Amino acid sequence: MKAYDFQKAKLLIEQDREQIQEAALGMYEDWFWTAEEVFNDQEGFVRDLETVELIGGINESSWATPCLRITYRDGNESCIGCFKDDGSPSERGFVMPLGVLSGPAQDRMPPLTSKEGRHD
Repeated sequence: MKAYDFQKAKLLIEQDREQIQEAALGMYEDWFWTAEEVFNDQEGFVRDLETVELIGGINESSWATPCLRITYRDGNESCIGCFKDDGSPSERGFVMPLGVLSGPAQDRMPPLTSKEGRHD
């Protein structure tokens, strides 16, 4: 089971704060239904990553990957896996058909990386 790592998300945002336009957390494979903005360059943190327990109504998944999607001021984007894995068996073989709204959202997702920081 993979659960959001809110501390990692906060650290990654703080590392590049001056270059970030927006950051959101969500499940990579189901972004349209699970993503939620956590930071923007106008308001700063719009979700308190020290106390938040749920993003998009969930905090973990047995088949999807919790990630942090960052949009930089220069237009580049990155999507970084941002989770703690408890080692329990996953349902990675599960394939959810994408609907009329989910499909186009998934098509616009940047590649998922485990890289710590910016993906250009």
